Parts: sequence; C-alpha cells; structure tokens
Amino acid sequence: MHNDLSDHFRALAAVHPAAEWLWPALVEAMLAAKPKPWTVEQTRAAVARLKELPAEAPVWLTDNFAQDLADGTIG
Repeated sequence: MHNDLSDHFRALAAVHPAAEWLWPALVEAMLAAKPKPWTVEQTRAAVARLKELPAEAPVWLTDNFAQDLADGTIG
C-alpha cells in the first residue's frame, strides 16, 4: 500500500515531539480525521495533550491503547 503523504509533511513533522511509540497512532488519527486530515495546529494540539506520557511504551499497553489516546477516545 502506498500513501502520498507529501501534502501532510508539516503536520507529520509536528508528530515528532511525541513519544515515539505514539507516532503510528497519531499519524493514523491525523490522516483519518474527518472532514479532512489534521492541520499542523491540530496535530500540535494532539501532541501537547499527550506530552506527559512516558518515552517508553508501558508494558501493559494493549493494541488499541495508543490509538485510543491519539483519537481522544481516552485520556
């Protein structure tokens, strides 16, 4: 599967300050947002909301936990 992410470069770069284990979930949430993907400002706000999380993924992390955090379903 190939996704053209060139239109989202700045928003993708805004994910970088988040804990690395959250990157895939944040990118997925960013691209899946409706009616259109997150802006740079929306991405920065999502990252800021999760800034207190540890750099390492918790050992009890479930498959959906990171995605639920990124989506705002929990947290």
